[in-house]
Amino acid sequence: MTHYEQRGLTQAADRLINQRRRHLTRLSLIKEYAETSTTPPGVSVNIGCKATTLGDVKLDIAGQPDVKGSVLSLPFRPGTFSVAIFSEVLEHLPRGTEPRAIKEIYGVLGDSGVLILSTPSSDGAWGKLYSLSDPAFWLIGHRHYSGARIRHLLRAGGFFVESLTRRGGTRELVFSVITPLAYALKKLGASWNPHLESDYSLDRPGKGYTLIALARKQRYREEAPSSSLR
Repeated sequence: MTHYEQRGLTQAADRLINQRRRHLTRLSLIKEYAETSTTPPGVSVNIGCKATTLGDVKLDIAGQPDVKGSVLSLPFRPGTFSVAIFSEVLEHLPRGTEPRAIKEIYGVLGDSGVLILSTPSSDGAWGKLYSLSDPAFWLIGHRHYSGARIRHLLRAGGFFVESLTRRGGTRELVFSVITPLAYALKKLGASWNPHLESDYSLDRPGKGYTLIALARKQRYREEAPSSSLR
């Protein structure tokens, strides 16, 4: 199957999801991508899983995952997985280590394996607003990325980008603003888990909060020029 045929299947899956006209969270959309994408037989890994249940194997540096480890040094044999989920993790890595993370994921995927990646968007006026309104951006250097930067990272890391959409919206902005308060309350013994996620069933190119990429491992990496894209 050619890359163009694979991309057509991805777009068809997107249309099917949209036609259902039901609210999808970020995680439920990623789950449907993982289930509807054409992948070789195998198991999936959720890298940076936190408390989510996606993936056959869950990996994180803390908590109680199936495997403890870092995306910067994945403790798996080459070609172990057919699908890798890497959601809302890239922006938390030490600055400049993103290419290494993508290289590690490339290594543990089998031929034609699929990477599903999500990260906050910095594109356009709304993207700039999202970045500047994010307390974590100022406090801990939490990053937002342009679509061009994500494409570059994936292509340089040996992936063919089948789909790159922008989803979510202003509810994620509100969530990012109140998250520090939620953490503070948790430390004081109070539990508050606000559910403010937008509908991820629709692609919102100009206003979406989150970039979601579906990329397929190529047999040979492309030699991409160095770039300072952000």
